[in-house]
Amino acid sequence: MKFFSTDGIRGHEKELISTDIVFNLGSIIGSKSKRILLGQDTRKSSPLISDMLINGLITQGCNVDFVGICPTPMISFLLKNNDYDYGFMITASHNPYFDNGIKVFSKNGEKLSKKECEEIVEELTLKRPFSFNIKLGELKYINDNSYIDFINSQIDFKNRFKIVIDVSNGSNFELINKLKIDNIKVINNMPNGVNINDNVGALFPENLQNYLKENDYDYGFCFDGDGDRLILVSKDRIYNGDDLIYLLSKSLNIDKVVITSSSNRGLISSLEKLNIKTLISSVGDANVLTMMKENNVSLGGEVSGHLIFINYQSSDSLYSLIKVLRVLNNHNIECFDKYYEINKNISLNNENSLNIENIKKELNELINKEDYLLIRESGTEEVLRVNIQTRKVDNYQMYNNYFTKMETK
Repeated sequence: MKFFSTDGIRGHEKELISTDIVFNLGSIIGSKSKRILLGQDTRKSSPLISDMLINGLITQGCNVDFVGICPTPMISFLLKNNDYDYGFMITASHNPYFDNGIKVFSKNGEKLSKKECEEIVEELTLKRPFSFNIKLGELKYINDNSYIDFINSQIDFKNRFKIVIDVSNGSNFELINKLKIDNIKVINNMPNGVNINDNVGALFPENLQNYLKENDYDYGFCFDGDGDRLILVSKDRIYNGDDLIYLLSKSLNIDKVVITSSSNRGLISSLEKLNIKTLISSVGDANVLTMMKENNVSLGGEVSGHLIFINYQSSDSLYSLIKVLRVLNNHNIECFDKYYEINKNISLNNENSLNIENIKKELNELINKEDYLLIRESGTEEVLRVNIQTRKVDNYQMYNNYFTKMETK
């Protein structure tokens, strides 16, 4: 189980349900809060985890406002515009249904600081005797339309394209029907508890691309399960977060952007030719936002599809959709010159863990000095992520051969 590495607590649903971690987290936060906001995604385990968290909160006398199924950015929005102490979102974002997690937000709608996370982890690891407040908190179910009303207020253009939106059987499956954009079709909006992110959405944009070809639409937009990522698709190309940063920064005359260490190196050189400065943060949308605020940068994002606008400060698929669609309706898409790229996820299970150090050593010895290698442990899954980039096709083939041999061992 991952504890606040890049995105809250994340693990297999059985880990979360069969331990006292969720209840204890509620008890810890509830002991220093009067009012909490809570939402969840469409996984079958989310209602049970919500109940466990609520129990921990109200036993400390903390009141809970529960919005039910909603996108993560809605939690951030409501926190910014109401008087809450903390906010929780029960979700494992882009992970498969059998994973789940808890994202924790401060009262200003942002993810907790590193120090706050460390303090919570320290308390979670201390096995203190349980105690409860003499007066239990109250649970209230709320229906708040202010978020979708705000999103619709940003639509100040007429859409001239036929578009398809794939909501990944996730948290936006109901709100998307309230979006006031012309000429849209919504697909994969029938969640059943186990089909969230299942061969749909932002992780599988090629499927939406095939849908465009078969049904004669101009563009497609993919969300992920909790609604904070956006991927753009045309009939002949998939545009990830790097592509969207390039499109937006060029079209909106932005002078500097924040991207992450996982971004394509070609994006950096292409932006430099446009006199757009790039700042590189660690992976994680919270890290991107922090660097944006520190350096007065108006746009940032990740290759995964997280896009952050400084005047909004949340990675939000609906908000980003409107920003990108407005640009598409006024500008032609131009692509940057990408490096050849290989992305591999190597399992960190017990059988493979003994080989990880050898793999790291081999890759560092294999990589050419003019090429780019990034090896990092995922903050959301039990995998080692390897990213290799090169301008030379021969080097690209050499790296591919390495992984082919490794996979056949």
